[in-house]
Amino acid sequence: MFLRGSQDDKNLAALNAPQRSLAAIGKCVAILALSIAMVVFIGGDRHVFGPPLIALLLTALVAIVLVSLRPRLFLAPFSGLEKDNLADRVSSDTAQSLFVAMPSPGLLVDCESRQVIAANAAAAALYGYPIEALPGLSIAVLWPATESRTEAMADGLAKHHRADGSVFWAQILLRRIDHGEHAAWLLAISDADERMNSSRLLNASERFAEDLLGLSPGIVFSHDLDGTLRRINPAFACALGYEQGELDGQKLSSLLVPHQHDAFTSYMSNIHPMQGGNGTVRVQGRDGSEKVWEFRNRLGVASDGSQSVLCCAIDISEGSRKERSLLGTGIYDPLGGYHNQRNLDICESDVEPLVN
Repeated sequence: MFLRGSQDDKNLAALNAPQRSLAAIGKCVAILALSIAMVVFIGGDRHVFGPPLIALLLTALVAIVLVSLRPRLFLAPFSGLEKDNLADRVSSDTAQSLFVAMPSPGLLVDCESRQVIAANAAAAALYGYPIEALPGLSIAVLWPATESRTEAMADGLAKHHRADGSVFWAQILLRRIDHGEHAAWLLAISDADERMNSSRLLNASERFAEDLLGLSPGIVFSHDLDGTLRRINPAFACALGYEQGELDGQKLSSLLVPHQHDAFTSYMSNIHPMQGGNGTVRVQGRDGSEKVWEFRNRLGVASDGSQSVLCCAIDISEGSRKERSLLGTGIYDPLGGYHNQRNLDICESDVEPLVN
């Protein structure tokens, strides 16, 4: 009704017009009947002027009261059928306005002939036809599966044809309604190609992510906010000497070396939603060996509101051992068996002499 204000004004005016005319007739009839009744019952059997005059005055007072009453009190016995017909006409116009103006493609198809009775602009744009060319067109031209009369029209996905011959998948929702003297199908149509293409792209993206995660030589894993492992890639399990499924549901803290168990709380407190964290951690393999991982992480929020931490790591155990070995060589000379004194003169120059 909000789409055609001028038409609604006309409908409201038409709805009020019979009320006013019928109300006037009802008032006149009521006044005439009361006047006759007053004259007959009060002054009809007397040949005096006073009582009939009083009766007429009372009648006038009653008429004034009736005129001031709402007209709907007089319309119930006279205009019920007319109002029902007018209300039906207004409802029909409103439904037609909504059908024409709705943004979703819609078709009205005769159940007997299976020809299009009406179409809105969205349906014309979807099928590529001029809107005036759709009424009278067989639905089988648009929906070839309905060409057979024995084939029932039903909700669901179906291949539809456009005016240029291209084919697309359409999602159909139909309802049987009464249209005039005939039954008709009201079809609500949506282009399913875009949704199906999005679904295919999403599936392809998920498969690519799975392959990338599985083939990556780097260590990739995720855990929730209490440290429970949610997902690990094969490189994670292989680096610690486990099978892929053995670590499902394990606590990340159980894989740390014993002297770093208490450091897990500090690790979790350093995770920020808007920025990633990084550092090194010492983990323990299945055989008890100690490994050093350098990691980066980031807190992520899923569409359902759940939070998890995504981590990537590399094993720097070999580099860490070499670094410690070089550091030890610089401090201690393995050949001479004593501490390295190559920088002793520099150290001595920096020492202040003792004052006696």
